[in-house]
Amino acid sequence: MLTGAVIATAVVVAVMPLVGIVKFSEKKRGRLVSLLAGVFSYLLVAVCLEKACLVVLFSYWNMYDQAYGSTPFYIAIHLITPGLFEECGRFFALGIMFAAFRERVAPAWFGVGYAYCEAAVIIGVGIATSTLSGYPLTFNELGLSLFERSFAIAAQMGLTLIVYESVVRRKRRLVLLAMALHCLMDAGALLYAKGLITSMIGAELYGFSWAIVIAAVCLLILRKERRAD
Repeated sequence: MLTGAVIATAVVVAVMPLVGIVKFSEKKRGRLVSLLAGVFSYLLVAVCLEKACLVVLFSYWNMYDQAYGSTPFYIAIHLITPGLFEECGRFFALGIMFAAFRERVAPAWFGVGYAYCEAAVIIGVGIATSTLSGYPLTFNELGLSLFERSFAIAAQMGLTLIVYESVVRRKRRLVLLAMALHCLMDAGALLYAKGLITSMIGAELYGFSWAIVIAAVCLLILRKERRAD
């Protein structure tokens, strides 16, 4: 049963970005540039700037290792920073690209680069950390991690397309919407850490449900904007 779940997850991981590419950017030039821009954006914003900000803040308050279990103020910071940094970073990156390349920007490819880079970093770091600590990931844990990354990839592509519409249509409220959706999806980890969600599977299903919401919101926005044209 678990093997079937892992295989199904692998199919989702492979198919979702391809659907986005065919649907939204099959005729776009500049796909490689967009892909690399997505990778660079994730590494710069999420890996460097966001993590540095959290380390500085929680080191200053000597609370970094206890952030999830501490006061609501610290929890709120840890919840807000991913959505704030990543969506603002995505907005500025896509804004710069749109100003420079206009119709050659391929937002779906940007989303693929961003999402797969995130998946590679998170899964790679998780495997390396567990192996070096002497407790390598079990097959069940790896399957759950792959499941989590599959819907995270779909969500990151949806958020990318929402932010791109914000850039193209000059509707800044869509960036705020992307931030809110991002924060709500990430809240599962905090709810699990606080005991409000009692199992890891429950936390993953919470994130999966918000990934579906993000995809639905993205499709509604795209349909509405296309009709307006």
